[in-house]
Order: sequence, then structure tokens, then C-alpha cells
Amino acid sequence: MTQTEINVFLAIVKAGSISKAAESLYITQSALSRRLKALEDELGYQLITRQRGIRNIELTEEGNSFIELAERWMELRNEMQDISIKKRNLTLRISSFDSIGTYLFQPVYQSFIQSNPQILLDIRELVENPAYHQLETGLIDLAFVIDPRFSEKVITLPAFSESMQIICSRNYSLPMRVHPSDLIPEHEIYVLWSAECEKWRRVWFDPASRPYIAIEKMSHLEYFMKNTSSWAIVPSSVAIALNEKLSINICELTETPPKRIVSYAFIPGKKKPLLDAFFICLRENIKSMASFGVEAMF
Repeated sequence: MTQTEINVFLAIVKAGSISKAAESLYITQSALSRRLKALEDELGYQLITRQRGIRNIELTEEGNSFIELAERWMELRNEMQDISIKKRNLTLRISSFDSIGTYLFQPVYQSFIQSNPQILLDIRELVENPAYHQLETGLIDLAFVIDPRFSEKVITLPAFSESMQIICSRNYSLPMRVHPSDLIPEHEIYVLWSAECEKWRRVWFDPASRPYIAIEKMSHLEYFMKNTSSWAIVPSSVAIALNEKLSINICELTETPPKRIVSYAFIPGKKKPLLDAFFICLRENIKSMASFGVEAMF
């Protein structure tokens, strides 16, 4: 019994005649009749009553009973095919935020894709509240966040920490070791990295002072670091990436801000093998940056 034979029978039932069924399947009536006869021979009973001069088909009692079985056979076959399709189309949906998505995770994404070609990687960029909502509703599988939130469904754990660095444009002069009191606030490209970093900043800078510019997107940081005489406080991964792209200067703070801690949020048990595969790639990438103050916490 083959799929073609089942298709032929169901097409005849739907069309109401052998000639119309043959037209719908783009085969000759004789070829269709041979397929039907092969099916009946295998079953051991006749499905359709054949009478000369009668154009519309008439099902036998067995033929009427066989309709439901044929439809169930097709459904089971489709389900069996779906297993293979789902295996080929495994998807891992990850949410990150701009700075780690742009500078730290790109090589991780590439490594994951190369190591797991059967998995589709779907990358989103979400801040905390939308990220937790999409985790809870099943729209994403893994989220990286700076400010963890409470959720009854979602577990949040530390992923890695990063030291904070001072960077400055090539035409801006700073010593290799910098004390915060030596920095000119009006020359700062300001980015809000975390609440802890902001507290540190308020200790050293006059609240009345204003930075050169305040930004959120890393593309703006690149532009102003390249085209202005300025400095910025950034996590190690950002400093490493910008130095490779722009040949900026990286300086050491003698009084450092607290490390930036990035956490990951997930629903326990969901797509665990896929998450484990991603964390293998992430751990390897973080290990390569250990000398720059990036440390895994998972």
C-alpha cells in the first residue's frame, strides 16, 4: 500500500468519478485504474463498483468503511513527516541588549551556528520587561538582562561579569592610569550601563556637570568615539571590540566602577539541550577574554 494508491482512492471519492479524479491528479484514466486495482488486490476486497455506461462511481460497503481509514492513514503519514521537519527546523530564540549583542555575542552566535547547523538561531533585542513577558508567553527561550525582574515562571541567574574601562579617541590625551578626578565630565560620551555604575559616577562627578552627549546605541558610541575628542566608561567587551575597529586608547581606572553583571533568564526544562549548546559557545568566548576582566559566572 503506497501513498499514491491512497491518494488515488481519496481523489476518486472526492471527484465522484474516475475521469474527474484522473484529471485532478494529471494522470490517465488507465493509470488511475491500475493504481486502484493494485490497492484493492492488496486489501482483498473491492472498493468501487464498476458498471459500464455509469459515469459516477459507487462505493462498495467496504469502500465506504475504508474512507475513514484512508484519511487516518494520511494523517499519520503527515505526522511522521512532521517529526523529521521539526528536527530539521529546531529554533533557539534569544534576546540580548545592544552592547553585548553587538560586541560580545556576535562571535558566539557564529560559533553556535557552525557547531549546530540543524538549529535556527533567532535573535531579538529586548529590554527587561518585554524580555520577561516574551519568556513567560513562550515567544523567546533565553534572555540576557542587566536588571533582573521577579517572575514566577522564569529563573534568572548570573551569566558573566565585566570590568569597566576608560576609553578615549585617538586624538584625546589620557595617561594609561587615570584617576576619576582627572576626567573632564564635559568630554564624556555617557552611557547608562547599570545602577551600580551610575552610583559610582555620582561619587566622582559633580551632579551639575553635563556630558558631551548621552547615548544608548552602540552605533552612536562608535561614531562619536571616531569623530570627536572624547572619553567614555565602557565594559571590557566593548573596549576590546572598539579597539579592534577604531584603534582607540584603553586606559586603566585607579578607582574602578563596580563590574557589570549580565544575567540570563529562562524557563526551567524548556529547550535545555539547545540552551546547553549555546552556553558551551558562550563559555569558550568568555574564556578568551579572561585577561581583560570578563569572567563567566555559570
